[in-house]
Amino acid sequence: TAEYRITLQNTGNLELTNLVAYDIFPFVGDTGVSGTQLGVSRGSQWQPTLAGAVTPPAGGTVEYSLSTNPCRGEVITQGGALASGPAGCVNDWTPSPASFSAVRAIRINLGSTVLAGGESRTVTVSIAAPTGVEGIAWNTVALAGQNADTSTWLLPTEPPKVGLAVPIDLELDKTVSPTTSVLSGATLTYAVTVTNQGPGSATG
Repeated sequence: TAEYRITLQNTGNLELTNLVAYDIFPFVGDTGVSGTQLGVSRGSQWQPTLAGAVTPPAGGTVEYSLSTNPCRGEVITQGGALASGPAGCVNDWTPSPASFSAVRAIRINLGSTVLAGGESRTVTVSIAAPTGVEGIAWNTVALAGQNADTSTWLLPTEPPKVGLAVPIDLELDKTVSPTTSVLSGATLTYAVTVTNQGPGSATG
């Protein structure tokens, strides 16, 4: 198991509200979450599974989707509505999924909560790596919100991806023969054994 920690922070000096963030979990063939990143490959090599319920941030909620293309209009276009995109999206958001392991995306909604300049909320997402996978699972989160004073929607943002790597476990053993004392001039044999403990193949 591992954890993704998502921190939503107001780095400006204007109050923000109606903040909503979308995290589509990594999968093979995945792309970015927001409108400007829809065609940009994240390059994930395996798909994690959600280990359990995600604790909502103070003043907010967490919803779940079983789709790798959930509706997320707020981060597709500036000021977009939930169901407005992207094309072919699935609007199946629910606070109570039938199976957490089948969840493919989460939606963090701070609603009418106001974040002052410098204020933040952190959400921790526990995930599990299936047996036998190797490589990196890349994750990104897209965020949208409003200026609390003017109700103007900010441009959606999607920070750079972060990777979760499953390393290859290599074991190195060295033995000598004979194992007892040896006379001067006699031959000693060293055996060096490299064993790949998995989970994936090792090269190079």
